[in-house]
Amino acid sequence: MSSIQWATNGGTLSRQGGEPRTEHVDICTRWWLLLQELDPYCEISPSVRGELFLEQSGRSRTEKRSIRSSTQNNPDDKAITEALVKQHSKLH
Repeated sequence: MSSIQWATNGGTLSRQGGEPRTEHVDICTRWWLLLQELDPYCEISPSVRGELFLEQSGRSRTEKRSIRSSTQNNPDDKAITEALVKQHSKLH
């Protein structure tokens, strides 16, 4: 299975119902670190990883827009994950 298949909506890295936001972020971060370890030549920019986090978050279009706004439209994965945890860590 390719890394893109794992990261597609509904794929293995999608947030599961009832899964805490912080756990989902940890799982995706560990996946990225493992992928880099297995293939040091694999390059996925921080902005693409940020968009993948947002797409896999299970949030509505409006909530995604709010998250982008709170990061001043910074697509970096760290900015997106921080905003997701801050705004939606209690939601399941």
